[in-house]
Amino acid sequence: MLIPDQSRALPAGSPTLQRAIVNPVERHPRRRPPRPPKLPELDAMKHNTSQALFTYWNEVRNGRPAPRRFDIEPGRISHILSDTLILERLDFETYRFRLAGTDVCNLFGFELRGEEFFTLWEEEGDRITFERALSRITRHCEVGVFEFTGVAACGTPVTCELVLLPLIHNGSRIDRLVGAISPAYAPGWTTRSVLADRRLVSDKLITPATVDPETLGADAVAADGPEVLDDRQSPFAADIRSARIVRSDRRQFRVYDGGLSD
Repeated sequence: MLIPDQSRALPAGSPTLQRAIVNPVERHPRRRPPRPPKLPELDAMKHNTSQALFTYWNEVRNGRPAPRRFDIEPGRISHILSDTLILERLDFETYRFRLAGTDVCNLFGFELRGEEFFTLWEEEGDRITFERALSRITRHCEVGVFEFTGVAACGTPVTCELVLLPLIHNGSRIDRLVGAISPAYAPGWTTRSVLADRRLVSDKLITPATVDPETLGADAVAADGPEVLDDRQSPFAADIRSARIVRSDRRQFRVYDGGLSD
């Protein structure tokens, strides 16, 4: 029979024994990592899908004016892939769909791969607004946020948000755009319903904040002009320009809030 070594036993009133009984394992509180600061550009976007795509795009660009096409990993945005699209810029008036998610195609009622972006808009004023906005996106690495409306087959009006972000594919020029369309919920409507009578309601152009200003001179891009952007075109803080689309008879105007006040 084994007899315990009494010489090693702790007295009943020993402080060490009491601490071991009360706190058998001392746990240190786990500190949560600090949340990253909210990006100011997200204030211009209403939908989670737009914000998620912009946040990922901003992460992979890593201070550059724009990321490269192959920096985008579909697996990182798998939860919004059905709402995303990629456009290829052929010239000033031609932006062709390279890819389009299932829900994006459902909105327009057909497979969009190979189709031209501007042909999706019936109003001439809308096409002109998109042409000018996409030109600025590809020339100045801006971000476009657009709101448009449509009417579902059940007669329900639906509002959608479209965000477009610049990408570099060949060389150092912007010739791709990655984007997403986020429809707002409307009673009696599903994402499989086609939206007719699509009209642009508003557009915003954002100059994203840059992390490293030095990259603006070394790795900046342009679509059909010089490959290096002027530093004055890319301020260090985010800048948002928004406009409302106002129609009167057959004419269309872009209205910017602001101006003189009393």
